[in-house]
Amino acid sequence: MIGATAMAYAAPELSGLPASPDGLSIELIRRRLASALVGGHIYLFGRIASTTEVLARLAEAGAREGTVVVAEDGMDLRLSVLFRLAGALGAVPVLSVLTGRAAGEALRQTPLPAAVRIECATVAHRTDWAILGIGVNFSAIPGGALQRIDRNAFAAAYLNALDRLFATYAAGGASAVLAGWRDNGGLDARE
Repeated sequence: MIGATAMAYAAPELSGLPASPDGLSIELIRRRLASALVGGHIYLFGRIASTTEVLARLAEAGAREGTVVVAEDGMDLRLSVLFRLAGALGAVPVLSVLTGRAAGEALRQTPLPAAVRIECATVAHRTDWAILGIGVNFSAIPGGALQRIDRNAFAAAYLNALDRLFATYAAGGASAVLAGWRDNGGLDARE
């Protein structure tokens, strides 16, 4: 669980466009977090070019492992998470599996219409850190269903799953993560 020392940053003024008042909320995401590592620091933006680029700058400035950058563009959601690798560049390929599996688990845990689409899964890395990011396109969902989407619940479910999967990787290596993926036929998204 995130401790009392966890910090949250709402920074829509830095993006040029504020986050919508009825949209994403650090407080609402944090209420659902059950993670040990991910989400100790959360930065929330309105529209920005890339959460991965913002988080890379924070990583270079010494941001803690588990730091999250979230942005919303209308109903679409982008988020990136920082992991410190201690020079384990061989881990980078398996990290994309973590991202996909976490997104699949979040889709299963959050009641969302089938029109939700994961636009991208990115892994950016240096010798001592990696950033895992996704973009989720909710805007293709028909209007009535769109009003029932809880993007805060989806974000928290994704972060919780990513935290658990990264802990599995840290404890058992790539084989532990890949075994769970293979056991599920390599697919984690809803049918």
